[in-house]
Amino acid sequence: MDLEIENDYTTAGMLQATYNANASYDVLLNKYYKELLHKLNPRDKETLKQAQRNWIKFKDSEMKLNNLVSKDEYSGGGTIQQLFVASRNLELVETRLNEIYEYLNSRIMTDSKY
Repeated sequence: MDLEIENDYTTAGMLQATYNANASYDVLLNKYYKELLHKLNPRDKETLKQAQRNWIKFKDSEMKLNNLVSKDEYSGGGTIQQLFVASRNLELVETRLNEIYEYLNSRIMTDSKY
């Protein structure tokens, strides 16, 4: 992302870099989610699935709130608000990616027979 911004440090360039990073994180999140799901025994898979469904609802609600509070009437406006929204949305996905990755690579999971 930093390299993309270096090449185009306009608001549009920074937004595009953030959107690209978000898409990349989402791909990794799905990859690690599937790997973690594969490692769990059948009776425990539903817990992960439910947690992920709940996280998606949370993420969607947070993104909605994020967009709301960035409106001119609340934020003072400006094109910088688009970057704030995109960055916060990226943080949501990055945080979940790190959580799933940590579960996947925890000592328990790496020693597991599953």
